[in-house]
Amino acid sequence: MTKYMDNEFEAALIDASVPAIPVTDTAPVTSPDPPHGDDTADPTIDVSHDGETAAIEDKDNPAAIKAALWRVGKLYLSIIIKVALFIILLTKIIMVAMIPTSSMYPTCKPGELALGNRLAANHPLERGDIIVFYSYECEEVLSKRVVGLPGEQITFFDGQTYINGEPLDEPYLPDGVYTTSIYAFSFEVPEGHYFVMGDNRDHSFDSRYWNNPYVSQDDVLSVLMIHGYIPIISDFYAGNKFNSANYN
Repeated sequence: MTKYMDNEFEAALIDASVPAIPVTDTAPVTSPDPPHGDDTADPTIDVSHDGETAAIEDKDNPAAIKAALWRVGKLYLSIIIKVALFIILLTKIIMVAMIPTSSMYPTCKPGELALGNRLAANHPLERGDIIVFYSYECEEVLSKRVVGLPGEQITFFDGQTYINGEPLDEPYLPDGVYTTSIYAFSFEVPEGHYFVMGDNRDHSFDSRYWNNPYVSQDDVLSVLMIHGYIPIISDFYAGNKFNSANYN
């Protein structure tokens, strides 16, 4: 019995020498997610950028492609319409011309830019209108002032212009201007035609000297609206004969 007790005493000593390890419920330890771009990233994790994904989706989206093409088409259509309207404006409504000579001085001075109304050329003209027209005799575009209307008689006497025997008041001329004609002193203006002269009477080749002294309504290109000297534009048109009216 003594031996048995000794054995139990030794076993108790052994149990007392080993500290008790507490047992608790713990969650499994997992490693943190690797940062984007890490080669060890989990392939099941979506790390794509939203912008890139949207671009790819737009590329493959017929509706998005159609909308983009429509926007580009509208832009080009707008440009074409504006260019067409500009061409119509310059060829059907407004005439741009440059005054290269002094035949209309002092009203229009050399180098001035002139804008003419093309639509007004299709209607009966008034005395005093400055017109741009094509002269078949001179074979060029000219500009003069309308003095005689259809059916009127134009005569010159003692430096004065007469319409149907009445002296013509010309307030646009400087004081002391002497108007005369060398080859003929009386003109009968036919229907649908006009008698024209330059304001610079001593330096204007006009109806007084032409073989056919009358300008047909059909040859009138425009009626002058405004004129003035604009440095850059006037310099440009000065060297462009195609766009210039020769105020001979």
